[in-house]
Amino acid sequence: MARQHIYPRLGYNFSLQLRDAISKYKSYQFFGSANVFLPGILSTHSIVLNGAFQERDTARALFADRFADARGYSSYYYTNAGSRMWKLAANYHLPLWIPDWGFGNILYIQRIRTNLFYDFQRIYSDNKVNTADLRSTGLELYFDTNWWNQYPLTFGFRVSHLLDDDLITRTNGTYFEFIVPVVIPR
Repeated sequence: MARQHIYPRLGYNFSLQLRDAISKYKSYQFFGSANVFLPGILSTHSIVLNGAFQERDTARALFADRFADARGYSSYYYTNAGSRMWKLAANYHLPLWIPDWGFGNILYIQRIRTNLFYDFQRIYSDNKVNTADLRSTGLELYFDTNWWNQYPLTFGFRVSHLLDDDLITRTNGTYFEFIVPVVIPR
């Protein structure tokens, strides 16, 4: 892939995980996710379609949340409305500017890119009878950088518009977020 390409032109990946407690407490968690990478309008653009499903034990949640909620919404994993959830997402990634510029071996800016997104998530109550839909749309702006010629770091900003009320705050509207990495690259 060239530096201008954010994702592959065609591709897919998927992951399935089943966790089961081996302690005096009984608990389980199932998580599955898949991504499909498609070409965009121009050769440097990418369409990424994402789907995810997670179900956990309703008696006790012993495992950490693996689910990426609809952007802009609160997490519902430890509430009575988080025992089962699924999400579909569509993303359109494109580079805005490739400055290929550095400053004194301290900061190197490789690329500035954006992502237009739409998320649709459905969560279920513990008894699996009641459901709620969480839909959001928005824009993300990413800066792909390299610090001290050693540490690659991508950070960005997100503007999410919630189309449904958040179940915890009971509000909707537009939210602004600063995105920082949570995994250190190897």
